[in-house]
Amino acid sequence: MTEDIKKMRFGFVVSLQYPRGEAAKEFAERLRLARLARSLGFASFWTNQHFLAAPYQMLQPMPALGRLSAELTGARLGCVVLLPLFPPVLLAEELASLDIISDGRLDVALALGYRDVENDALGSPARQRVGRFNEGLQILKGLWSGEPFHFDGRYHHVPECQSLLLPVQRPHPPLWIAANNDRAIERAAQHGDAWLIAPHSPLSVVKRQMAVFQAARTAADLPFPTVIPIRRDAYVAPTVEEAHEHAERYLGARYETYRQWGQDRALPTEDRFSEDFSELSSDRFLIGTPEQVRADLERYRSAIGVTDVILRLDPADMPLELVERSLRLFGNEVLPAFASA
Repeated sequence: MTEDIKKMRFGFVVSLQYPRGEAAKEFAERLRLARLARSLGFASFWTNQHFLAAPYQMLQPMPALGRLSAELTGARLGCVVLLPLFPPVLLAEELASLDIISDGRLDVALALGYRDVENDALGSPARQRVGRFNEGLQILKGLWSGEPFHFDGRYHHVPECQSLLLPVQRPHPPLWIAANNDRAIERAAQHGDAWLIAPHSPLSVVKRQMAVFQAARTAADLPFPTVIPIRRDAYVAPTVEEAHEHAERYLGARYETYRQWGQDRALPTEDRFSEDFSELSSDRFLIGTPEQVRADLERYRSAIGVTDVILRLDPADMPLELVERSLRLFGNEVLPAFASA
């Protein structure tokens, strides 16, 4: 194992997506899992975002991260934000507040989103997503400069102003851009501090798209980022049979919901979700015994140079005892093989 592999960092997605029921109780259990993950050596803790997330109830990430910042001393905190759905001034001040509350530990991943119900309900038509994204990103950076600023765009107008609510991290928190298709990856290369690789993209697709990302960075005369983050769904079990049985039952149900939401229609053709779980999971997820998951991580590091792996270990309907066992197996038997000395 190379020294580079030993320096991989691991993030833990704190699930905010629960079956209908007692959300307060569910969130308290995720706080417990987050504390356990921190004790096992996870370096960052992430939240995702959706609105109107039926059949699930889903907490919003920024209030949750405020709570997590008090629980997880020293850890990085990450937030995936659906940028086109927000008034940019509101988002700039919310994120600056989080960076201040966490004493400069915030990472931000900006995403387009893909669900029409969210766009329609929040007054951001799907056809305007890219334009609103681009304008919103300009406004975030302009406000966070701390200098006098104004903006007149197609979708947003900001009068002459000066924001004094500035992030601790200067000029702003790391801005990663989550992207699935090639054009979005080029946008991530041109305007982001890193490309956050999707949790469902097969490694073969990611390898091809990494070349797209690198070419776009070169064309923009930008250095290649020092951080190469990837999200992955994972489940670790004592045996191969148990790992795949549980993953198919619970992770398969999650992807059936995503299919109903229309997520795979927004993906490249070679990244569409198969209804057959063995085909769906092939080269997408980290599923198996600790030995198998270690081997898969080494393959990812060798193929695309990944530095940060952000794990989703908690499908919405999986019993918490199985989630905790998987987390402990990963933390005790996989993570130490890659942790920095």
